[in-house]
Amino acid sequence: GIKLFAEKKRDRFLKAHELPRFWEALQAEHDQDFKDYVLLSLLAGARSGNNLAMRYEDIDFQAAEWRVPGEQSKNGEQLVVVLVPEAMEILARRRSESQSPWVFPAKRLAVAGSGKELGHRSGFRKPWVAFRQRAGIADVNIHDLRRSLGSWQARTGASLLIIGKSLGHKS
Repeated sequence: GIKLFAEKKRDRFLKAHELPRFWEALQAEHDQDFKDYVLLSLLAGARSGNNLAMRYEDIDFQAAEWRVPGEQSKNGEQLVVVLVPEAMEILARRRSESQSPWVFPAKRLAVAGSGKELGHRSGFRKPWVAFRQRAGIADVNIHDLRRSLGSWQARTGASLLIIGKSLGHKS
């Protein structure tokens, strides 16, 4: 007898006329962690939570693949994300600059001698809000970058099978 809220499907993705502003704002970004996060979100097409929880041990640098563990995927099955060369460059650079097992490690300080692993970042909310404002695309959210990858793949002639595989969709 409980009336549920009506769910609204969202189909927002970056439009062609927004891309120059998007790239300009990203080029001007000073926070390298945020910049890398946005680029990987767009290039890998993975969900935001998966991007944040990405670990170097799950990346095959030889095969240019990222294996998202089943417990982190939406459908509970391991997901293999093929990574483009630009994504691999970002990941290789970040790995060489960090001692953390996480691609986006948490920013808080560890208590010396505690033996506790810090974990990964929980998000980039404030930088994303400021970035959207600078780029003039206030209604775009992080998940829309994932949708943008699929939409642009479709526009350039990729098959639905390829698009579905790259986004980890299951029929």
